[in-house]
Amino acid sequence: MSRKCPIIVDMAWSGKHHNKKQTENDSHIFRENLVVLDNENHLYHVIVKGLHVRDGKEVNTQWKAGSPPIKCMSWKDDLLAFGDVNGYLRIWDLSKRTLHQVNSSSLTGPIMRCAFSRLFGDATIVVQYAKGIVIFDALCLKQSSYLLVTESTLLDVDMFGVTPVCISAEGIFRFAANTTKNNCLSESEIPLFLSQKLSEQAYAIADKSSEATLDAEGDESLRYFKQRMETEDELITRNIAAAKFGGNTPAFKLLQVTDCFQSKRQLPPSLSLFWQSKAYRKRAKELTKILLGTCKNAEQLDKAVEKAVVLKKFEWAKYALLNADMSVSADTFRLNSFKGCILNSNFEDEESRCFIKMVATNLIAQNQISDGIILLFLIEQGIDACRFLASNGRYLESVQYSKMSKSTNKSSNSSPIDSDHFFSKWAEVISEENSIMKMFSSLIFASLGNWEKARELMLDGDDFVTRFSSLV
Repeated sequence: MSRKCPIIVDMAWSGKHHNKKQTENDSHIFRENLVVLDNENHLYHVIVKGLHVRDGKEVNTQWKAGSPPIKCMSWKDDLLAFGDVNGYLRIWDLSKRTLHQVNSSSLTGPIMRCAFSRLFGDATIVVQYAKGIVIFDALCLKQSSYLLVTESTLLDVDMFGVTPVCISAEGIFRFAANTTKNNCLSESEIPLFLSQKLSEQAYAIADKSSEATLDAEGDESLRYFKQRMETEDELITRNIAAAKFGGNTPAFKLLQVTDCFQSKRQLPPSLSLFWQSKAYRKRAKELTKILLGTCKNAEQLDKAVEKAVVLKKFEWAKYALLNADMSVSADTFRLNSFKGCILNSNFEDEESRCFIKMVATNLIAQNQISDGIILLFLIEQGIDACRFLASNGRYLESVQYSKMSKSTNKSSNSSPIDSDHFFSKWAEVISEENSIMKMFSSLIFASLGNWEKARELMLDGDDFVTRFSSLV
């Protein structure tokens, strides 16, 4: 390796290219291969023979100079996998001397870690982004239907058979199994908190805590959980706690949303999208204030101004446009000045409003969606703005803005924007067959009180329906 001792980013052992040699005194010397990656995308091959390490030689890689920095790598058989800062997974096939790359269509940002399945002959690889994980087939470079997205930052990920296991910054250990079991792993290898027995005991305690019996040598956490449940009166609250205890995040969230619909209890901030409009609008105001005061570039400023206009906080938007601390070009400053003047104007007569609506429609047609949305909310045509967002596939924003806005359509005597309408349309779209967001769709239907539809979206073989059907 370089005498300058480069900064090592990652390293990986070969699970295939190694051998064992017997010496004269019947001892064994193992010869293993190690690859080391530095911070300048240089790859070094190091041979470890017994307790001796040979100086690493740089490998002639198949990526071009100046390519994006690589964050991590993994090695299995003849496949070397690399993840870069642009979110691309590169697969280098050593036997075929080919290099291919693929990125996720659902998650963006740098790849933090990648790990192969340890099963023989299996080329499944899990890829960790900051906010979620995706599984790929390393041979055909196709993304599987599995996707996990979280509200918190993921710290590490690994493979348990063909199932990803990860830990997040909020201290939650996530394990997501498919409906089919991996027969190559023995039951004794499963950690306690991933065992089916522990989950069954937790739900038994939640159902009838006074009648549940525990082994004297059982896990201490179950005894503590039983003590907590004995003081909790409501059945659905106990089942929410049991789902959280067992790490069943989808069931935990779905029960919380269902309970909120029935009892009107406040959901946690991680489920703020399902809050009532009044509470959601209040939180959006606080977040928009923070965003307006911390903008670092023109893109962030435009988004913050857009949210301020939706909230009818025109003074906030004007001040941010004309008093931003960031350095902007002369053209951007001129455009922001014109925007500030428009926000300070009144558009009471029908002719002006019709003209602005026409301009806004043309802007949206030219893919200048943000500017068009601002103009529509400026003349209190928020319903049309949300419809345009939904028609362009931006359902999340259509729901968010419908909850944030209290405006009505002045051209008619309609009621305030109904976020449930856009929620329902979004749920119908993402609940289609082969969709990877069916669980989120069931959350939406549960928040709307449509339990039958939410139940239909549960995975085949999932015991959620039979276990919790009495709670709704």
